[in-house]
Amino acid sequence: MKAILETERLLFRELEVADAPYVFALNSDPLVMRYTGSYPMASIDEAVAFLSTYEDYKNFGYGRWACILKETGAFMGVFGLRYFKEDDVVNIGGLFLPAYWNQGYAKEATKACIDYGFTVLKVDEISGKCSAENIASKKIMESLAMALTKEYFSGTVKVLCYTIKRSVYE
Repeated sequence: MKAILETERLLFRELEVADAPYVFALNSDPLVMRYTGSYPMASIDEAVAFLSTYEDYKNFGYGRWACILKETGAFMGVFGLRYFKEDDVVNIGGLFLPAYWNQGYAKEATKACIDYGFTVLKVDEISGKCSAENIASKKIMESLAMALTKEYFSGTVKVLCYTIKRSVYE
């Protein structure tokens, strides 16, 4: 496994079709999906289809990555940077399985991915968004000097958009 990014406790690598059972477990868990605004995956076949057609690495050189716990080699979730061409924005985000919540992993992953975006990819700005009800994600972004730049409704869900510029980060 070739790590793209590494922290004290985490490894990040490209997602593979072999990750389908984990991606399905993650994206079909109601607790994980409750703030995403996305529909849960219905089957492992749906995860296989997603992974086999995921082209962000080829198109942009980066994307969401598998996040692995170094200590055990366990698949924890999906986390990373993603370029949204239609909005011309680099977005940070991810999902962890509930077993890995409330242990500081999401903040560690967010900080590492922001650092990677600014120092390796040389992007000028990174954004993140979360449901206003997702207090944990909101706290992480605010603790890393991301500024609230926009609020809007997606259906009935209030969405908060945070942004950090490389000049602020440095």
